[in-house]
Amino acid sequence: MRVGIVGGYGKMGQWFCRNLSDCDIAIYGRDSTKTRQCAQKLGVRPMEDIKSLLDYAEMIIVSVPLSETASMLERIKDFVPAGKKICDIASLKSKAVQVLSTYPQHIAVSSVHPLFGPGSPGFNRKKVIIVPVESRKKESDFFCTFFKEQGASVMVSDAVSHDRMMALTLSLPHFLGYLFSSMILHHPSEAIHQFEGTSFKYLFTFSKAVLQEDPLFYFELMQNPQVIPVLDSLIDRAETLKALIATGDRSAFLQCVGELHRKLTEKDLSEAYALFNRLTH
Repeated sequence: MRVGIVGGYGKMGQWFCRNLSDCDIAIYGRDSTKTRQCAQKLGVRPMEDIKSLLDYAEMIIVSVPLSETASMLERIKDFVPAGKKICDIASLKSKAVQVLSTYPQHIAVSSVHPLFGPGSPGFNRKKVIIVPVESRKKESDFFCTFFKEQGASVMVSDAVSHDRMMALTLSLPHFLGYLFSSMILHHPSEAIHQFEGTSFKYLFTFSKAVLQEDPLFYFELMQNPQVIPVLDSLIDRAETLKALIATGDRSAFLQCVGELHRKLTEKDLSEAYALFNRLTH
């Protein structure tokens, strides 16, 4: 399979170059010098212009920054030859799927979201979400098969559900990481380390890991319209718990925590506690 990666010298583009098996890979990027250097380092084929990449590849992966994905898909639409297969790997799907829906029928289209970053050791059992274009769902069969054969665990979702869940599972944890850091890093670090316990250590480690990631990417990710309702709900719930604590309403507090407890099984809770202890020791 000849695979062309648009944005191939970016972090995820390079990851695909290293981890796609049984593929002849070509890359294109706006900076031709970076493209050649990256291609030489990774042992793939550099392309001087995007049309050459589109002509060469059987499957095209658009791996550009989130804010540029829809415009890149729009830019190359009229140059993709018949019979090609094309997908993006953006972390939000509504805009990408909307552009892909305008592609000619002789081009197979789908949107793909790897639920991991460039630090992943490989595809093995890592989650990949396939987001079909409405009324063209059959075209996603190829992409499901392709990524399963690479070793990924594949699931299918529509774009609206995908973006709603990304607000909960991706944007919310990173928002909490930034929030925790903004609270803690105003205090002397020496005093913090003297008094830190296991729970604090776990949360602080997570928040520091969030800070080393690209803040621009997460700002763009939080432009997802689904994020603000999630944050509004978070603030409402925080105010409710704050009120229970401020008023000393022990029974209401215990009832609130008990309701959360009942949503999980004893097995869920015991496994989480065991994992927590392994991660913090």
